[in-house]
Amino acid sequence: PASTPATVPKPEGEGGQFSNNQKIAMGLGAAAVVAASVTALGVGGGYLIYNHHETSKQNESPTKLHVNIISASNLVAADHGKSSDPYVIVKAGACGAKTKTIKKNLNPQWNETFEFGVLPEQLSSGFLEFEVNDKDFFHDDDIGKAKLPLSSIARGSAKKHQIKLEGVDHGELTVSLHITG
Repeated sequence: PASTPATVPKPEGEGGQFSNNQKIAMGLGAAAVVAASVTALGVGGGYLIYNHHETSKQNESPTKLHVNIISASNLVAADHGKSSDPYVIVKAGACGAKTKTIKKNLNPQWNETFEFGVLPEQLSSGFLEFEVNDKDFFHDDDIGKAKLPLSSIARGSAKKHQIKLEGVDHGELTVSLHITG
């Protein structure tokens, strides 16, 4: 069957302008195009971030990395009120996830769990990366980073890690990690 070409909306308002409803529909269409290439799935208040093309092979791996972002302590105050609105981005290869933001807290408790596929070559040379950020209206502030070799993560049973944040004067992230499969 022949495919029909996409039609471009024609302005229907006065003076050849698009109506507000047409502008909203076009904006939603653009958002759908973006959502088709990058997906964010809700998981316990946070969400997974991944690009379908780059991560399909990684996520199909029977080997899984289980990440529980438990808490942080003694974070740097990035806001004027001597506080921060922290969240964590965790990345393993092409896969990533983001926790929910906790308002005005230097010792946040997330207890959010994520699962990523891991390829065999990543186990020997890959890293698990953490970025702790302060949520702001215009530009989020970096309030610490950490990196662990995937080869150092326990297989089978979960193991708790307390990781000192780098790039800042103080702050620590508590996570529980393990690999299965």
